[in-house]
Amino acid sequence: MSDLVKGLAAHLADNGIGAWSPTGIYPEGALGIYKRVQPVAVDAIVLSEYPVSDAGGGLTDSVRGIQVRIRRAGEHPDPTEQTGKDIFELLHDARGLVLDGHRVVQILRQSHAYLGQDSGGNHEATHNYYLNVNIRTPNRTD
Repeated sequence: MSDLVKGLAAHLADNGIGAWSPTGIYPEGALGIYKRVQPVAVDAIVLSEYPVSDAGGGLTDSVRGIQVRIRRAGEHPDPTEQTGKDIFELLHDARGLVLDGHRVVQILRQSHAYLGQDSGGNHEATHNYYLNVNIRTPNRTD
């Protein structure tokens, strides 16, 4: 099975939003994109997938949520907000993407919130996107 998070991370990086490395190792100062785990690095985008719904009756239609958590250093929330805006402009209502082998029919942002500052004074926000995607399994082939 392919991985929507890896595909989305590569799509963000290919479009100039952060850097993606499957190893999770980035040069100093890079806005790294990570899978599920918030890194020690201050500037980070963390992507986490969760199931929302799956069609029955042999249909391959599914909805997968991807939480995009953004943390940026600095005295002001502007860099965090700008990164969220850049991601929204790239992803919201995107159609026909193929992310790591999965055909994505449409992506829609469902919610977002500014989370405030963490204990280190860094600004955080979260955005939740729903991906309408075709996921085939032995019982879902259409």
